[in-house]
Formats: sequence, structure tokens, C-alpha cells
Amino acid sequence: MKKHLFLLVIIVLAWGGFKAQAQEKNTLSIGLTVGPNISLLTGQGAGNNYTPRLGFVGGALLNYSVSNSIGLGAELTYANKGGNFRNNVTIADIRVSQRINYIDVPIYMNYFFGEGESRPKLFFGANLSLLTSAKIVTKNTSTDFKDTEDNSEGFRSTDAAFLIGAGWHKRVGEGIWLILDARLSHSLSSIVAINPAVQNDVRNTTLSLRAAITMPLNLPKK
Repeated sequence: MKKHLFLLVIIVLAWGGFKAQAQEKNTLSIGLTVGPNISLLTGQGAGNNYTPRLGFVGGALLNYSVSNSIGLGAELTYANKGGNFRNNVTIADIRVSQRINYIDVPIYMNYFFGEGESRPKLFFGANLSLLTSAKIVTKNTSTDFKDTEDNSEGFRSTDAAFLIGAGWHKRVGEGIWLILDARLSHSLSSIVAINPAVQNDVRNTTLSLRAAITMPLNLPKK
């Protein structure tokens, strides 16, 4: 809990700092981001019991240009995570998945290569996830049977993770950028609510592919 609170304080302070500077220098842009999430539950507690789950992520983002090569980014997104249970049952048509949904607050530093209208980048940072729901969904693919069981109480309300990624920015108008990126995030501690002993160590590992469009909040002063 202390680790998550410390991460939240860093995010709030960093956001406040770069927002104030951006308003002064006219270097703040806002946009929308969307894409697929490929998530997996990992750790000794998860073992080899899960396969990846395909989900959705989408929301808003803010970018601040510190210099030609350095930038800061912050996002507020809704993200599907979790994993699918491996089918070890004798009924082949049964599919069981653990679905965990979060509000994600990532903040990160971008490093851009080159100048001009097309710019690749690398980035790294941290992500704070706020749990919104968790449920086990059982389906029979040969019938209409579907059962949903809420198990939110089995998971912690927050999850702190590191993230790394690479992407590409393409200018498509005055101050307007198309952004494509891929990122990997991994929990820093167990996401389960019970005593996080080694056998209960379960973590989110997520590969996310994003497309975004941003535009300036205030164009450079003339």
C-alpha cells in the first residue's frame, strides 16, 4: 500500500509541474488513445494456468514537450486485463476467463529521435491501476450457457507497475500528431488481496498496442 501511495504522489506532483510549465510555454497537447490489450496473469501463484486474454484500452492523454528530444506523457484510460484459464477439463467446449478491469493512470518520459514531421521514440515510466471490477466468466461455446461470478474482493484495489515502450509520431496538421506505440507493463507486487506469500504471487503482465491523435491546447504565441 505504501508503494502504491508513493507512486500516486509522484504522479500528482509530476503532473502538476509539467502542466504549469506547459501553460507558460505553450507546449501542452491533448488527445485520445485506443487499442487492444493482450494481458496475462503471471507469477508463481499463477503458474502455468493462464493463457493471454485479448481486451480493450482507451481514454485520454496529455503530452508535454520539454525539448526537441524529451517529452512527458500522462494518460487516463480504461483497461481490460486478466487471463484465460487453460482448458484442463474434459469438456472441450468450456471456456473460463478471469476478467479484471482497471482505470489506468500511466505517466512516462518520451525520448525522440531526429526532428521533423516523422519521429520514432522510446519511453519508460510507471502505471497506477485502480480496480473497477473483477469476475470469472464461464462459457460453453456449443450452447448459450454463460455464468458470471464477481470476485472483486479477491484483488487489491490498486496495482503499481513499470512500463516501457516504443512508438512513432507523425505530424498530420498544424500541431496535430498521429501516434502509434507498443508498450509492456508488469506489476511491481502481487495483485491478490490475500496474504501475498510466494504461492499467492499473481501479477498483471500486459502488452498494449495504441493509436492516438493529439492536438495543442494552445498554439505557440506569435
